Amino acid sequence: MNIQSAFNIGVEGFQRAQQQVTESASNIARQAVDSANVSASPEVVQDGQTSATLLPADRTQQSVVTELVNLTVAEHQAKASAKTISAADEMIGSIIDIKV
Repeated sequence: MNIQSAFNIGVEGFQRAQQQVTESASNIARQAVDSANVSASPEVVQDGQTSATLLPADRTQQSVVTELVNLTVAEHQAKASAKTISAADEMIGSIIDIKV
């Protein structure tokens, strides 16, 4: 395996983890806003009565839990990628020391 490719793989993995964190955080924020907006603003139905449409609490909770798990997975992916980058960096340092 080429050292440069190991470094690139580490960087790409770290970037994917960062994207996952951004996406999961955005989904959690969106669910919080959607829950607040839906429960705070009632809808008017055809017969003139108002009814608040709430998201089922268990579905929202499940979605938040799923996103929190995704955040944890992204954290582990970032740590593993950082170790890969560090190992590639150490290899480059070793090679430079050997050649000098």
